[in-house]
Amino acid sequence: IRRYLNLIEASLRTNHFVADTKEKGQSLAIKLDSQAVDGLPAPRPWREIFVYGSEVEGVHLRFGPVARGGLRWSDRAQDYRTEVLGLVKAQQVKNAVIVPVGAKGGFYPKR
Repeated sequence: IRRYLNLIEASLRTNHFVADTKEKGQSLAIKLDSQAVDGLPAPRPWREIFVYGSEVEGVHLRFGPVARGGLRWSDRAQDYRTEVLGLVKAQQVKNAVIVPVGAKGGFYPKR
């Protein structure tokens, strides 16, 4: 229960979307202060946005308030966050001269 409470307290913002028709379903997005989440392995992003919906789920990792990165499709349903974390670490190395921190997003389409 402490872990759930910690995750709720680390939540900065939530968004809920309901489509006009029942076919599209619903979506939920939660913005987290990753530094405040206990037990999260290093490297910890500055902010993490997790999106969950009936058609797609995804994550956006930012390592600073000003970060350079992109968005990518993933075919790895079970560990797309791990894939995105590896990509953002590579992005940081690639763009170190331009912007010192990176950002990357990844999503997994369910249908």
